[in-house]
Amino acid sequence: MKGYLLFVDVETSGMPSSIKSPITRLDKWPYLIQIAWQIYDFERNLIKTENHFVYEEGISIDIESQKIHGITLDELRIKGKPRRLVIERFIADYNYYNPILVGHFVELDHKMLQVAMIRSGLENILADARSFCTMIASKAMNPFKKGKYLKLEELYNRLFVSKIDRTHDALLDVQATVKCYFQLAEQRLLEIGQFSQETKSNPGKSSLGCGLPFVVLLILIFWMIL
Repeated sequence: MKGYLLFVDVETSGMPSSIKSPITRLDKWPYLIQIAWQIYDFERNLIKTENHFVYEEGISIDIESQKIHGITLDELRIKGKPRRLVIERFIADYNYYNPILVGHFVELDHKMLQVAMIRSGLENILADARSFCTMIASKAMNPFKKGKYLKLEELYNRLFVSKIDRTHDALLDVQATVKCYFQLAEQRLLEIGQFSQETKSNPGKSSLGCGLPFVVLLILIFWMIL
């Protein structure tokens, strides 16, 4: 059976009160204003790309968030599509390919998508989604800063010794995450097809965090110290 990966990134109108806030407490969550995803098969073939801005009446964009992603309400009024239409398109792809969700800080993307489904009056199909987080999986690449994860641009720089031209554009961040994911696989720091045990069991595969094998983590830490 063919396997698929859905790399996803979202930009939002602000930040949630807490990443642990229940997704049903809609007042605790910002609004989705851009979403991009790319679908790859396990053989690294690009299947499709989607990139959408989302606009709905009555939303506002936090000033600090706008400074980060640069998306304005005027831009959304021109480019934006109805949230339900965009989410229905995402759901169609998810149901068709049954992929593993991959993202950098995928917990935020995962929860924002679920919030968007609830706000749109759609079934939450992601409650038991399989996921993989490149942010958690690459934590061992920062062994001397306990508890600190690498930002996407930092991970990209570590892997490719070059900078991303721009971050906090959903499509560009998805493309950077794709490159990081497959480079981590190339360096045998992950196995394509692994996913988090937090949402679904993964029999036969020992994992830590987002599925990075524990032995590989030890090897990587030793390599960084030398």
